[in-house]
Amino acid sequence: AEDEGSEAVYALLESRDPASAELIHPNNVRRVIRALELLDEGKSYAVQHAGLHERAPWYDASIWGIAMDRERLYRRISVRVDQMLQDGLVDEVEGLVAAGFRDTLTAMQAIGYKEIVDCLEGSCTLPEATEEIKKRTRRYAKRQLSWFKRDGRVKWLDLDQMDTNGAADMIMEKEML
Repeated sequence: AEDEGSEAVYALLESRDPASAELIHPNNVRRVIRALELLDEGKSYAVQHAGLHERAPWYDASIWGIAMDRERLYRRISVRVDQMLQDGLVDEVEGLVAAGFRDTLTAMQAIGYKEIVDCLEGSCTLPEATEEIKKRTRRYAKRQLSWFKRDGRVKWLDLDQMDTNGAADMIMEKEML
């Protein structure tokens, strides 16, 4: 992908497995590469993807979502990021980089790691990295909420209307029937 470009990699997937290519956006290079890797193993991304929706769930499970006022959520994210930094996020990332983990690895692109790597490389200051972590985390939380809201199986707990003990009581009441 780095040598040929994402278009060439996607074209290769289209030629080898058109059904899988239809399911994957051309810009999603990681997924395109994974689909090609599956082909090399004799498997098809499309077949595996279809199989996820055909089988019955393994467990009788409930899905609970936590809702709260957006400003409250953003404050909690800010406090959490500050706590991660106090707990040694910078030292952790320094250790990973020193151990040979490069920023091109998927795991090093995770929210928090990427920004600290940028800071260590001099691309930004620690306060700028901190704000970027908070911003990316807020965006991620927003995407998660949007994704869960589309899933009709989710039962919502409004933490603006109850505390965590009330939420736990509600789950116990609904699930222990």
